[in-house]
Amino acid sequence: MSLINELTLTDIKQQLKESSKLLSPYKDISDELETLLIWLDPNDPNSNHHLHPPTLQLKTIIKQITPSSDIYKDPSNSIKNNIQNWLKLFYVYQVRTYFFKKIDNIRQYKDMIKLEKYYQFPLQFIPLFTFQEWCFELLSLRHYILHQNKEFTQKIILELRQLIKEEDFETSLDIVTWIREVDSNLLSENFILDILLEKITLYCEQTMKGNWTRRYLVMETYNTFMMNYWLNFTQLLNCKEDNHKITNILFKYFEKQFIKIRIQEIFKICILSYPDTKPTLLELRNLLVTYNFFQKLVVNFLSAFERIVLTPTINTIDCLLAYIRTVKSFQILDPSGRYLYSITNYINPHFRERKMLAPILLHAILALPKIDLENAIYPIKVSSISLKLIINELEDPELGIENTSTKKNSIKKFNEILSPKRFNNHNSSEYLPDLLQNTSSEDSNSTLLVQKVVKQFLTWVPIPNDIATNDTKKLYSSTNLLDILLNIFESKEFLLTEFSKLLSKRLLITKNYKLEGKWGACLQLLRKRFSSGSDNYTNTNLADTDNLVNGENLKITNMNVMLSDLNYSSELCKIFHHANGVNTRVYPKFISSHYWVDLDDENVSNGPNEETNHFQIPPSLLGYFEEYAKLYEDLNEGRKVDIWPNEGVIEIKLSFEDGRVLEIDATLPQYALLQYIQEKNAIMQNNQGFTVNELSVPLNLSLQNVTELVDFWLKKNVLKKVDDKYSILEYK
Repeated sequence: MSLINELTLTDIKQQLKESSKLLSPYKDISDELETLLIWLDPNDPNSNHHLHPPTLQLKTIIKQITPSSDIYKDPSNSIKNNIQNWLKLFYVYQVRTYFFKKIDNIRQYKDMIKLEKYYQFPLQFIPLFTFQEWCFELLSLRHYILHQNKEFTQKIILELRQLIKEEDFETSLDIVTWIREVDSNLLSENFILDILLEKITLYCEQTMKGNWTRRYLVMETYNTFMMNYWLNFTQLLNCKEDNHKITNILFKYFEKQFIKIRIQEIFKICILSYPDTKPTLLELRNLLVTYNFFQKLVVNFLSAFERIVLTPTINTIDCLLAYIRTVKSFQILDPSGRYLYSITNYINPHFRERKMLAPILLHAILALPKIDLENAIYPIKVSSISLKLIINELEDPELGIENTSTKKNSIKKFNEILSPKRFNNHNSSEYLPDLLQNTSSEDSNSTLLVQKVVKQFLTWVPIPNDIATNDTKKLYSSTNLLDILLNIFESKEFLLTEFSKLLSKRLLITKNYKLEGKWGACLQLLRKRFSSGSDNYTNTNLADTDNLVNGENLKITNMNVMLSDLNYSSELCKIFHHANGVNTRVYPKFISSHYWVDLDDENVSNGPNEETNHFQIPPSLLGYFEEYAKLYEDLNEGRKVDIWPNEGVIEIKLSFEDGRVLEIDATLPQYALLQYIQEKNAIMQNNQGFTVNELSVPLNLSLQNVTELVDFWLKKNVLKKVDDKYSILEYK
């Protein structure tokens, strides 16, 4: 067909006309032949075939010029072959002319297929080409457009990618076959693999994201994908199903996609959804070791932690919960402790700035109820759910802090713990109370937990912030969660101080001189640890001896004095209750003020003093207290008793007109406010109510303190607020 380059369309038609005369010398068939040429010509949109079969007239001429299969029966076969050859040249000439005329309109694969079908349609009715000849012509057109029309090539590649993503593998295979018939280099194995990997990326996003509770997710996802799609891709790749080279590449890619997705989700996995995410953490751990993506994971986690947790809007208890879950998650991810050390070393300085961290942590370690935290030395409003979650996290048996029940009562009587006898004028043993007493089965069950926690605390030595030794890494590679938590603080003395504060508050509000078992266990272990003859004491680092003597041991001394004060108060109370005229419902605590944490002269009440804004004890109660103070001063000549009005607890039983009966434990200021309102209502014989200002002056309290007091009674449904006035809520 190279003759086309040398011949014009006119030359071809002239040759056809002359050949037709030879074929039919007695009848002119030139008109019929011209009609056939018009029908074949794709450049004649008005008169060509329009994808319609030939008419009867055309079929006649086609039959007339078609060579017979038996050349001996038809002597004109040579002429017919000659006509066929010129028709081939004509059709190729016209097809190419039409192709280059329309090439700018060919933008997509379907445009080219439409054009090919348009060219191929008339050849169904007139056999001008062999299969190989026509394929060669079509392939030449495809080759030209794929190599010369870059826009078309880019679009067909994009279309192929999209079809595979949409799982239209039938059309995808047609395109791949169509291109490969022209040039196999345009669609190499790597190119199809790239598209396959894009498909896997999308598939992993859909199946792995947020799916944290399944242990072998990579393998399951890989198997499901291969079952659904691998056969189709083998056809696209033109490879066998058991091509292990490719399948191994694909499995490794699934693993990397899993890591990539988990790195993006690492904050949710480690904090928001822990511990449900343990299965995915275990799977991720094995893969991180293989592919070494740990640094990227840590950076991404710390970025999210700083943005979400280390902000003033997040309260301390939720920050601590996030920290605990971080430690536990990374102990699963990185048993070596290397990256956990980096994380905690970055977070700890931020946590040390939070004043309430130590009290919250100690309350959680002791598994104390929310009310204890709110009544602490620094009252803290906390979420019950968050506090319970932290306690549960600390009781996780996998971390060595196990809550196991015990049949033995591990709390001894106070006279078995402390030896000093401060009251020698009486047989004190008969009055000695069970100060440290289990008050519930729950306390008994948690005794071993508390003991273990405190023992870990007592043997803990803070790690210098600027040193990361091998011993440091050993700490972080252990499963000892408590050691890591305690290392947030820079010294043990700081935690002892905080524990002393909590203890002082607990001892002041405890009833009947009895302390819950959890506190008792802690106190016994603390005293045993720091007593001069203890074996444990000798294990302390010699470099830290001065600190123990001057700091930590002093805190233990203070706690011993506080306990001794309480023991002594119990003995005195039993004696004073035998005196005439005293109110036996009062249980006084005589304490050595200099040894009690955060209690100072501002608590002392020496009568009305508006300048210092000291709370005024109601006269009815003050009389009872002064009776006990006088008995103490008479018994201990030379000593004077000052009354601390802001400490202590009163048991109140309230009855309302609607039949409600409430039993409430209240502080002295809370009781005084309620009593003042009741007394004024009785005098005025109405329930008119009082503003905060009207309550502040007679009680000698600040407006803020009065607001806190009325809020307490509002929550108990004892007071009601109408406009700006507070009154008794007789009917709920």
